[in-house]
Amino acid sequence: ASTERASLRDDPAEAERRLERFVHLRQVIRSISEELVEERQPSRTNVRELNHVLRHGLHFHQLEMNADGTAYGLARVGDRLDQARATIAGTLADFVATGPVDRLRICANTGCREVFIDRSPTGRRRWCDMRTCGNQAKAARHRARQRNTGTARPLPASVAAD
Repeated sequence: ASTERASLRDDPAEAERRLERFVHLRQVIRSISEELVEERQPSRTNVRELNHVLRHGLHFHQLEMNADGTAYGLARVGDRLDQARATIAGTLADFVATGPVDRLRICANTGCREVFIDRSPTGRRRWCDMRTCGNQAKAARHRARQRNTGTARPLPASVAAD
């Protein structure tokens, strides 16, 4: 693991390639999610891309003798970043195969657009998080209503002075 980190620090081009692979995975997840939210089947291209990530994220363990030959150890074989990508991709693949895909949502906040699973009892959740995106949307609607009705109250003098 430490040699993996060191090689990424020593090779900025490789670090950039690794980052691009995570960005690509995010795009594939977004595309599949949008297709499912729109009640369409994921495209063959997107499924192929997701499967590619899953295949290349395989890792395994192997039993190895330590350097002085006195004990065995378990060595992890495979790339940790590819495994992380495969774990993320595997979560989506498992959900598509087994989950209630009709509960998959994309946040209604146009500045966010995060993918989430609606676990609310009514199945009508619109935002990824009520404390951030939901609160922002509701506050914006409230301000718009106040402007439209002309009932906006001026700020208190103590706040206006800041």
